[in-house]
This record gives sequence, structure tokens and C-alpha cells, in this order.
Amino acid sequence: MTSRQVRERLFQESRRNVSIRVEETDSTDTFRVVGRGELQLAVLIETDARARASSCRSRSRRSIVRERDGVVEEPVELARRRRRRKNTSAS
Repeated sequence: MTSRQVRERLFQESRRNVSIRVEETDSTDTFRVVGRGELQLAVLIETDARARASSCRSRSRRSIVRERDGVVEEPVELARRRRRRKNTSAS
């Protein structure tokens, strides 16, 4: 992740979250983040980590494929939905 991307994420989060403030410094790869205590900064770090982890997970989707007796097999998931019974009692 580049410092430009980090900068954009920090400023975007500061627009959504009024309890943090982001300031630029003399260095292009350093930012000052001011929050309402350690807990708020921990929430910011955790939110960023989750966003990066979800973007990494969503990129690499591959099907697991195997070949058995010359036939390519892929996993299949079956989902069943139970139908709700209609309420026949009179109110």
C-alpha cells in the first residue's frame, strides 16, 4: 500500500468519523492522527486492517478442481431453505 493510498484512507475515515483528525506533516509518508483517546485510535487501526484484509480476500478466488477418471470435478454447495408453514389458526 502506498502512502498516497494510506493518506486517502485516513482522510476518508476522518470525514466519516468526527472523533479523529488527520494532519499532514513535512514528510510525504508521515501523517499525524489525533483521536479521542487510545480506544478511538485502536478502532481506526482495526477498521483499516479489516478493510485491507477483506480487499485481499476478495481478489483471490479460485475454484478447487480435481480430476477423477478423466473427468474434471468441482465442489458443489447445496443450500436448502425451509418453507415457513402458513399460520392457519384463527385470530
